[in-house]
Amino acid sequence: MYFFLFNDKLIPMEEKKKKKIKLKDIFNLYFWIKFAVGIGSSGLLFILIYAINGFTPIWLINSLFVATIFSLSLAALSFATNVGTFDVISLGFKNMFLMAKKEVDEKYDLFQYREMKSMKRKVERFSFLGYLFSFLIFLTIYLSFYFTIY
Repeated sequence: MYFFLFNDKLIPMEEKKKKKIKLKDIFNLYFWIKFAVGIGSSGLLFILIYAINGFTPIWLINSLFVATIFSLSLAALSFATNVGTFDVISLGFKNMFLMAKKEVDEKYDLFQYREMKSMKRKVERFSFLGYLFSFLIFLTIYLSFYFTIY
């Protein structure tokens, strides 16, 4: 059993048992929502850039490239959020708004906040794959047009 130090107290960490990953864990509702958001937002960005700059083949490739990179950045930010990279920032905003409402009794520290978020992260741990699959779709479309037109 391992321990970690928090506020000068030794707290035991749970032994992690390896659990098999099932397809229903990956392709859950969060995956499909993020897949639809990734396809929709990248598709809308593609249409906007392509329509604004004229319907020429060079702008078709350029707008597909921008939509592909946008979809990849959504996947990267979703993965970073799920890992807990922005916990300190979100906790700061949460405590700031709680203090603005004058509800100081509910102020959280970082350990409590991460414990609250850990259950949500266990359910949504593969949801960034929705954005990644939308990236792969836009990448294949981009590469097919790139090698066809050039």
